Amino acid sequence: MKKISYGFTLVELMVVLVILAILAAMAVLIFNNNTDYARKNSCDANIRVVEGAVTMYNAQVGKWPSSVDDLLNTETVDGKTYGPWLKPPKPVCPVNSSATYTIDSDGKVTCSH
Repeated sequence: MKKISYGFTLVELMVVLVILAILAAMAVLIFNNNTDYARKNSCDANIRVVEGAVTMYNAQVGKWPSSVDDLLNTETVDGKTYGPWLKPPKPVCPVNSSATYTIDSDGKVTCSH
């Protein structure tokens, strides 16, 4: 009489586990890269929003703001009140929460991350 085996061998199970581990490692790497890319794009979007507010500030007040805090306040020019140009809270860099947005003397906005 023949003995019939219906199970998997230990080697077959180990091969399947190794393949699953490789696939899981690849998925984690792809997810981490996409997360970093999304954070960088979000920071770039914040810079564009602040640059738009800086341009409006300059057009209405006649000078460049010295910091992002100036964009959160109001200014009175010739009896007219302008602002705020950004809604609170102050924008936070998604790449590094301790980074700050700075405005140079020409109105260019940069992030310190």
